Amino acid sequence: MKRFSMVLMVVMMVVFAGSVMAATITPQVNVTATVTGKCDIVTAPGVMDFSIDPAVAGPFSATVTASPVIRCTKSHPYTIGCASASGWFLTQGADTIPYTFSCPSNGSGAGYGNPITMAIGGQVSTGFADAPVGIYSDTVTITVTY
Repeated sequence: MKRFSMVLMVVMMVVFAGSVMAATITPQVNVTATVTGKCDIVTAPGVMDFSIDPAVAGPFSATVTASPVIRCTKSHPYTIGCASASGWFLTQGADTIPYTFSCPSNGSGAGYGNPITMAIGGQVSTGFADAPVGIYSDTVTITVTY
């Protein structure tokens, strides 16, 4: 009996000691991600070509052969600026024809899976009736700031 009591005591100590030693800790890892705000060009703009007939009163409107398309990070704001190399004049040497240009609007990205097509156009309404024959040109730079 003494032996049984001793064995029972040893078993209970082992069980009790095991439960005391079976403590747990729960460290945590914080996981984060940063999505950057970005825009890029999907389709570069085409050419805007006015066909001007000085015998017609005008105005003459034009759009680009391919509208510029951008894509930006979702909900990331962007601003658009347009600048003319010759101050909004079509030039041929010293001869000029004034024109207007509709710059795209500022906006907010729709996500990289949802490209944004920029609507641009222009108009010649004056200054063409006595313009000499020739090819007039200007370069417009569209700047997207994000």
